[in-house]
Amino acid sequence: MWGAGESAFSEMDALAGSVPAGSEGTLAFLGPSRMDVSRLGLRRGGFLFPVPLTFSDMGRGHLVRAALEGIAYAMRANLQQAEAVAGEVSTEIAVGGGMTRTHTWVKLLADVIGREVRFAPSPHVSALGAYLCAATAIGGFASLEEAAGSVAGSLQPVEPDPLARAEYEDLYHGWVEAADRLGGGWRHRRSETGRLTCRMTSGWQAEKRAIVEAAHRMAEHALLPGASGNISVRLEPDRGREILAITGSGKQSAALAEEDVVVVDFNVEPVEGDLAPSSETLMHVAIYRARGDVGAVIHSHSPYASVAAVAGREIPPIVDEMVIAIGGAVRVSEYAFPGTQKLADSVCSALGERNAALIGNHGGVCVGRDLDEAMEVCAITERMAKIFFQASLLGGVNVLPPEAVEAERSIFRMRRQREFPAT
Repeated sequence: MWGAGESAFSEMDALAGSVPAGSEGTLAFLGPSRMDVSRLGLRRGGFLFPVPLTFSDMGRGHLVRAALEGIAYAMRANLQQAEAVAGEVSTEIAVGGGMTRTHTWVKLLADVIGREVRFAPSPHVSALGAYLCAATAIGGFASLEEAAGSVAGSLQPVEPDPLARAEYEDLYHGWVEAADRLGGGWRHRRSETGRLTCRMTSGWQAEKRAIVEAAHRMAEHALLPGASGNISVRLEPDRGREILAITGSGKQSAALAEEDVVVVDFNVEPVEGDLAPSSETLMHVAIYRARGDVGAVIHSHSPYASVAAVAGREIPPIVDEMVIAIGGAVRVSEYAFPGTQKLADSVCSALGERNAALIGNHGGVCVGRDLDEAMEVCAITERMAKIFFQASLLGGVNVLPPEAVEAERSIFRMRRQREFPAT
């Protein structure tokens, strides 16, 4: 146990001083957090440890220093946001209160921010502030600025160390990146054993939830049977990287959960999640790269569309709504081994500017500006495949007249242009 009073802060200084900058990879998210109005909600703190734990002498020093560094990182992030809003850089940074009783933290703050930090030698700054406000109210000072100026001379300066400042520049950005990946807050769930556990929620929780709901609906209508098929959505770029959320490999669509959805970049490098992404991730990425108007991709294994894919039969334009929703015939891609770039390129070629294609000897792929449209296209494609199959059994298929197809393709193109105007 730590001692009480000043001895506790002295022990904190000693423990933090025994560990190098960066706490050997340990990150803390305690105390003040980085302001983010896009992710409001309950946040609980914790530590993030390097895996595997490669240093054998991890102890209290790592936790103490990581906690002090985490507070300094959060203060720098909030200071930068405040300065950005104000449109000017702060001319003076002053801190006070109990944290200044650990000299290590004040020095850390100066190194992390990279500027001089002045601190009040007394820990009782709240009481001092109340006194200055009261003194101003009764006329002791002409203004609060004058009152604050009366004690400014007692503030003690701490300068950043150039070498430590440079080292903390990289460490700070690593902490910010980790905070972004963890995102959101904490949520509780029951494990399979019934034990209540805590998991950090995702910064893309809404998108993951939408994918889960889509998978459940698709499974109910036999469009994604078992663990077949996969679903993805395009996400907003993350620090310049194009990224997507996609179902994890081998997951049952009917039982899909939010933790079964992972986030990867367009190089299929992991961004968030512990599972391997779908084996068809390259196909999803290729479609997003080729089609800027696409916001969601669904690879289905619905029965009749799969029959047409195995038979190598293109579904011609046979119903008016098919052309308006899909853009024309549903073409079949050349066979390629699943999960390969060759398959991805072949599918993109078959898809073209349309919203659906069949994957040779495999299944179907449907796209849309969002998940709702992609699901609607999947349902229409499966229904058209069924109609095409059953009409063929009756002796033939009457394709729409070319002039009708062209008129409806014009409607399809106009809808796309209205929603995604050329830039």
